[in-house]
Amino acid sequence: MSHAFDDDLGIAPADHEPGPGPLPLEDDLPDPADFITNVEEYTADVPVTVPWVCSPIAYSGGVSMLAGPAKGGKSSLAANLQRCRETGGRFLGTWDVATGPTLLVTEEGGVAVVYKTDGLHRLDILDRRTALEGRLTFAQTLALIGRWSETHSGGLVFIDTLAIWAGIEDENDAAKVTAALGAVMALAQSTGLAIILVHHTRKGGGDHGEAIRGSGAMLGTVDIALELTYTGDERYPDERYLTVQGRVILPERYRLSFDRLSKTYGMADMEARDAAETDDDLAGVALDGPGMTTVDLRNLWGKDPRRQIEKYIRARRLRVESASEGRSHALRYWRLPPRSLWSGEP
Repeated sequence: MSHAFDDDLGIAPADHEPGPGPLPLEDDLPDPADFITNVEEYTADVPVTVPWVCSPIAYSGGVSMLAGPAKGGKSSLAANLQRCRETGGRFLGTWDVATGPTLLVTEEGGVAVVYKTDGLHRLDILDRRTALEGRLTFAQTLALIGRWSETHSGGLVFIDTLAIWAGIEDENDAAKVTAALGAVMALAQSTGLAIILVHHTRKGGGDHGEAIRGSGAMLGTVDIALELTYTGDERYPDERYLTVQGRVILPERYRLSFDRLSKTYGMADMEARDAAETDDDLAGVALDGPGMTTVDLRNLWGKDPRRQIEKYIRARRLRVESASEGRSHALRYWRLPPRSLWSGEP
């Protein structure tokens, strides 16, 4: 299988690219049958279902982009998927991963790579230092990946980061970005590789993929966009949101929790956390006695308690009664135990 790319950007020669130009003479008009295909013929060689390597992260023949803030956990998340490719474990403890060959094309090197890939044995690595010593252009790097795919069927490739490897100095240069992404897309489609590009997001952030740094071509061209962001919750600094959107999936957002001991991400157990936070909030509220007023709860929680009061009453963790105080009436509150502790409950 041959993989021809332009020396600078890894794209097909310019005179082979579709684009505006002078209208052809009548004798030069192409035969529609050479270019236009009936849908049944078109789909004959296309899988009936999406050939997922890991749903909804990456699929064979597709290009995904994992974007996030610098030093925000992108490479660690990628390393978790690389580990699942080797061990057969479920990514984030949730999604099945097809085991198979994996290639990491990384701008990092040495200790940083070893730290994140500790314990792996079947991962292949091309680091930036080796590429620079060999004077590889981006086109040659992509061609090298294409050659690798010939002996590594069903391969998954990480390119970390796209801007460094493609030499994109101005990420708002739509032409250069589109050319680089087009080359990667062509490589994925011609080889059947699943490719994940690692990229940075803007410091100012944004919604629906708008935080992805650089030209809008970044988000518009890739098949799947994965955005890793901080939650903004200072109580849980090691947690991230992962927003996933793409051509073959509906948009979803997941909350991840990072375990520093195992250096792995998993889905945050929001139900368990909510129960723990509820117990913490209600620990200072008595089960009996005179009860607590709204002012007492404000002082206990250090904030306006109305939203929490409503939440805990709905959850049947807080009891409220109207008590007479002279000529007026005041609401008083008592803690209720979890339903599993009620008499008669299993």
